[in-house]
Amino acid sequence: THVGLTEDELEPLFHSAEAYIRMWEKIHGGPPVITPIIIGTEGKNGWYVSDVTVDWDIQSEATIHVIEGCDYTVIDWDTPGETLSCFVASDGGETEVEVVIKRDTVPPEAACTASPDELWPPNQKMVEVEVATGCTDATSGPADMLINTAASSEPDSGKGKGDRPNDIGSFAVGSPMTIGSLRAERMGYGEGRLYTLGYTCSDMAGNTSDCETYVTVPHDMGNEP
Repeated sequence: THVGLTEDELEPLFHSAEAYIRMWEKIHGGPPVITPIIIGTEGKNGWYVSDVTVDWDIQSEATIHVIEGCDYTVIDWDTPGETLSCFVASDGGETEVEVVIKRDTVPPEAACTASPDELWPPNQKMVEVEVATGCTDATSGPADMLINTAASSEPDSGKGKGDRPNDIGSFAVGSPMTIGSLRAERMGYGEGRLYTLGYTCSDMAGNTSDCETYVTVPHDMGNEP
């Protein structure tokens, strides 16, 4: 029988295997359609930062004979790439779909240390300070490390005779600068000045962690804060 097909439609079957497959799919409604259903909190760069569930929506107009690897799965461990696949075969053909799940829920490790960490004498001069930074991550890898804080415990100006403004140089919030300058200055009373330099370390998944380092300008060498 021709199952309702014309001679012109049947002609390609005798000349091409590919045409035969297309004709078979036309008769039986085509291969299954598989849609992965992925639920999780998305981070950056294709990473997830929470548990991830993977399910599969399977649609087929033809009778299904084989379903392999299409189980509901919960990815509750960190992984640089877990491949899941779903294979379905029916009278209309075969379909296989793969997804790769990348999960990183652990924040990176951040470290920062200023050198020098003490400015003396308090002669109002700008002193170069370098911050040694470290940003490490075991799964997705480090992305960047940016300044989140550059502050002084004392006002920038109005502190009395000899005061000079703009005490923090180059350490701009939002920048990756690790070398800048701080003024060796403190008020004539009190316990001295404390500069705070803070950094945020980000990994490729978007997790973050912070660190802070400090530079002091003592009031005097016998009365450090």
